[in-house]
Amino acid sequence: MDRPHRTRARCMAITRRGYQCPIGPRPSGLCHVHDPAVQCGGTKRNGARCAVATGGGLCRAHRDQR
Repeated sequence: MDRPHRTRARCMAITRRGYQCPIGPRPSGLCHVHDPAVQCGGTKRNGARCAVATGGGLCRAHRDQR
């Protein structure tokens, strides 16, 4: 008996290698790694935005920054 092919919901983001992210999504459609709502958001030394997944709030390196 053939079982129906089940597909698991996946994050909508594309990885650096060009593949769809394999992690399960949050309600936003993005995983905890790609969802800006749960990333640090602090400013790194080079001026780029810090994208460390913290669950919301600043990471350890940026807590004292603000």
